[in-house]
Amino acid sequence: NGCMDKRLPGNLNLAIPGIDAQRLIAALPDLALSWGSACSSAESTSSHVLAAIGLDEAASHSSLRIGLGRMTTEEEVETAARRMCEEVTRLGAEFEALGANRARVAG
Repeated sequence: NGCMDKRLPGNLNLAIPGIDAQRLIAALPDLALSWGSACSSAESTSSHVLAAIGLDEAASHSSLRIGLGRMTTEEEVETAARRMCEEVTRLGAEFEALGANRARVAG
């Protein structure tokens, strides 16, 4: 999310469609992840900063910030990326199963 040229080093904000960022962060407590934008990290509502750059409510709720420190190693980044991918896959499967169960109950 945001401009790829004008940004702080070591800080990435991205949206993962269909994933609740707060659940992903809760599943990975040892990683430096935050929800929303830095300007709204203490708030429980959607970020006004993310809305200002054009994200809708769904994208805002699926957005998280990843922070890297000066001492972060390439191995740590690779490990974090692998763990995030595993959790996104797990949470996505839970979301799909919930939708299938709701369709079965409604049908």
